[in-house]
Amino acid sequence: MGQPVWGAPPPRKRSTVKIVLVLVGAFGALGCCVSCVGVFLYGSDQAAQEAAPFTALVSVCAGQGAPGAAAVGAAGGRVRAQLVRDGRIVAYVVPTEQRSSTLAETELVVCDSDAERYLVQRCEYDTGAVTGVLGGENVIERYGYRREVRVVAAQSGAELARRTFEGEPPEPCPDESRFRRGGSTLTNVGDAPEDADVFAWLPEVVAGAR
Repeated sequence: MGQPVWGAPPPRKRSTVKIVLVLVGAFGALGCCVSCVGVFLYGSDQAAQEAAPFTALVSVCAGQGAPGAAAVGAAGGRVRAQLVRDGRIVAYVVPTEQRSSTLAETELVVCDSDAERYLVQRCEYDTGAVTGVLGGENVIERYGYRREVRVVAAQSGAELARRTFEGEPPEPCPDESRFRRGGSTLTNVGDAPEDADVFAWLPEVVAGAR
């Protein structure tokens, strides 16, 4: 018998099995990717279909009424609304109990945009005796988010109310903090305003408009 050869290639059959498994795995991953894309496209298409009956409401935020919409108060004090955010109908954000199902029953259009980030506070830190070592400026900046919301009568395009909503504020500046050599700016960021707070305000707007 001859001496074994270390590191010899495995039998061809085993290689074939590995290749088949790799191919099956690759096609399986491809199938998952295709499925994910399909779900995403389905979701986008569904959102577009839900928004289609309400496209006339986009111009309401610019003051142009939608004649096919309902007058404020037609629902007997209940809220029947749609949301236009950055020029797009975003129906799913509106709570089910307040969301209108047709243009003809829509009384209010909530007009807003993505939350705006703004500077709340700028805290400067004195490094004292080590200033010459660290150098530069050492700062913590606190940022909050706010969103201006307008409520407009769907039928007439008249503005009924306007209010600015703010999210939870960022954490306060600590008494001490660690900074990088050469100076650095750290940030503390708060939360965006809650959509629920906006829609909790709508009954008050309806009551004042009747």
